[in-house]
Amino acid sequence: MLDKKDIFGHILDNFSEPTSWFKEDGVIYFSNRAFKEIFSNKLVSSNINSIFEDKSFLSACLQQAKNNRMFNAHTVFNLKSQDKIDVDLVFIYLDEEEFMMVITSPLESLLRKELVATEKRYKELVENANSIILKLDLNGKITFINEYAQELFGYSAQEVLGKELMGTILPELDSEGKNLKEFISDFLRDPDKYSYNENENISKDGRRFYVSWTNKAISDGMGNIREIICIGHDINERKNFENMIIEKNKELEEIGRLKSELTSSISHDLRTPLSSIQEGVSIVYSEMAGSLNDDQKKFLNIVKNNLDRLSRLMNDILDIEKFDSGRIYLKTYMKDNSITSIVKEAVESMRMEASRHSIDIELSLPEEELFLSCDKDRMMQVLVNLISNAIRYNKEQGKIFVRLGRFDGKIVIEVEDTGIGIKDNDKQKIFDRFFQVISDAPRRSGGTGLGLAISKSIVEMHKGRIWVDSVYGQGSKFILEFQQ
Repeated sequence: MLDKKDIFGHILDNFSEPTSWFKEDGVIYFSNRAFKEIFSNKLVSSNINSIFEDKSFLSACLQQAKNNRMFNAHTVFNLKSQDKIDVDLVFIYLDEEEFMMVITSPLESLLRKELVATEKRYKELVENANSIILKLDLNGKITFINEYAQELFGYSAQEVLGKELMGTILPELDSEGKNLKEFISDFLRDPDKYSYNENENISKDGRRFYVSWTNKAISDGMGNIREIICIGHDINERKNFENMIIEKNKELEEIGRLKSELTSSISHDLRTPLSSIQEGVSIVYSEMAGSLNDDQKKFLNIVKNNLDRLSRLMNDILDIEKFDSGRIYLKTYMKDNSITSIVKEAVESMRMEASRHSIDIELSLPEEELFLSCDKDRMMQVLVNLISNAIRYNKEQGKIFVRLGRFDGKIVIEVEDTGIGIKDNDKQKIFDRFFQVISDAPRRSGGTGLGLAISKSIVEMHKGRIWVDSVYGQGSKFILEFQQ
């Protein structure tokens, strides 16, 4: 069964005059369709007081209506557009502290004023927008251009209205030779295809600049496109910046190419004479060409060590250059190798060097043999480098612990020493190129400062991780982790 509010609301909704039914405190029970056409939903669904300019006006009118059952009044209302309008009103006292308000001014007049106010606000918004706003017909002719666009392109509205986009603000060819005539033809055929696009435009004085466009096709009631609205923003500064970055990247690529060629050329030119010098020094040092006294052998040993260091440095620089240029690859036949055997071989290859400095290497392997998809030679290079560093920065009578295991489905390798350790502020730089820990370690000389940087690159090429745990004065532990 319908209640009083439903019945009364149904009757009021058929009134042609804007009508609202509310309580004495202003809380609205119901407003009819005509009322809602004039006022915003927010107003008509809350409190009747919100539409009055003079808040005390309603109380006075309700008191008069209460005394006389009906009261005629005149006041000012706030419309949807936020403009104000003069209206004639009738207040009717129902009973039980309930009232009805009827606007007796002609509805058409109110709506016309509301429409004019809305159009005025829309025009002000469009004209004062800091954006290019155009309207085009289906032939590509300009039917509207706002003031901002006129200033940007240097044309008055009279100069471009009715003129085609092509030949006014759009050149036939852009600076890169792109045919914009073909583009605009396709755009007019299917504007929805170009809801967003960027293209070069041209001003009246011939200045070219890029604009980012958002386009919307406007259709009639039958779904036929009748015009296209285009809103644009000048992005020339951004485009210039992007082009500058592209040019700089090209310059950097060329510099990188020249650096690679220079490195390869110098290394090739140095390797041949270096090999000859190393071979000659080795022959003399081994006394195959005659005996040497102690001083001669001492100084020749210095030469030999420095030649070896130069050879290592050259090889490291070549590796780094290959990593930078993307010319270093893991072996194409990389497969599941026994990482157990690789670790064991790396340790055995360094035992003699370690024993020469009274350093013991302890190897810990799991009972089961572990396998890892890896480039065996590159993995050996990493492990030998880590063990070599552990020897170089260890203490006399020190120890090195090499461990292999599997944890949480990952292969983990540790190389730990009892050496000098690494200071906290050096840990972040330990994998940087040419960085070497400053210390008084007796065997620290001979490194290139590239070994750890190369090791890190090799580990990452295997989709692994490498990091260091160290306490200064107590030693360091390098950890490698790989997905099995």
